[in-house]
Amino acid sequence: MTTAIAPGRPFYKSSEYIPQARKATDLTAAYPRQYTSGYHSLIKVLEEGSTSTVYLGVNPSTNQKVAVKRLLVDKLSYSVAFGVMQQEIQAHLALAEHPHSARLLCVELPGKSGGPPALVFEFYEQGDLLGFIPINIGLSEHIGRRAVKGIAEILSDMHERSMVHRDIKAENVCIGNDGLMKLIDFGSTITLQGGEHLILPRDLTVGTVPYMSAELLRGRAFQNMDLMAVDAWALGVFLFTVLTGRFPFQQASPACKGFVRYAEICAGDNKEEELAHLWPTLSEDMLLICMALLDLNPVLRMTAGEAYALL
Repeated sequence: MTTAIAPGRPFYKSSEYIPQARKATDLTAAYPRQYTSGYHSLIKVLEEGSTSTVYLGVNPSTNQKVAVKRLLVDKLSYSVAFGVMQQEIQAHLALAEHPHSARLLCVELPGKSGGPPALVFEFYEQGDLLGFIPINIGLSEHIGRRAVKGIAEILSDMHERSMVHRDIKAENVCIGNDGLMKLIDFGSTITLQGGEHLILPRDLTVGTVPYMSAELLRGRAFQNMDLMAVDAWALGVFLFTVLTGRFPFQQASPACKGFVRYAEICAGDNKEEELAHLWPTLSEDMLLICMALLDLNPVLRMTAGEAYALL
């Protein structure tokens, strides 16, 4: 099946998005008072991670479906759990009015009803974008580039705020109930202090391997790295995946023959011509954008903002 979205449900719309006012920075004032710990009925597990589990939940008063992300406090200390939670909340507050950001509805804290701390999000019926991409075929360029354009827009806006997502991938992009692309899972998002980031050992494992940049995979702890360029690389892999239904290579390291071949082509004099032969299904425009986002030199790599302008 190559036509995944029914007519009238576009990946991207230019119509004005008018969100509910969510200006308050005080969490008690920012989220509805009716939501308390354990308030939602949990229906089923949507996704299990190393530090959290996401459930389909229902508000028993309104029957509204929600996505409930519960932190695994048995694997994390409460101090670490609340640190992760605060980091994700701050990202959502900063992006509260962005049309391509998942909507955080409320926060559940441990209370009389019990239960671990949780973040409650708008639930997207159509799920993530990955399920709509035909394997080894990809989406049509017309639909695919518009899908990626929305994510390039929010990533560019994040970078302007000195925020990096660090886990851009098709599984972290959902089709919103309004038809717009929604970037989800800000659990790895951080705000940079200055241009580059001092890499700690834990930073080398953040992300998803096929989307991780060459410099991150070969990186060492306690060196500086441009994490916005790392995000841009992941955006390039995302674009390629959406348009072709596969990864450009399984990982950007010498252990992967596909990447070694790519690096050899990039070092040659006929890069564009040889990559057009290697990736024949990409149009010239999309090939050039993918090449620029997947530039092996992070200094020369296309930014998310530049990609947004061209998509």
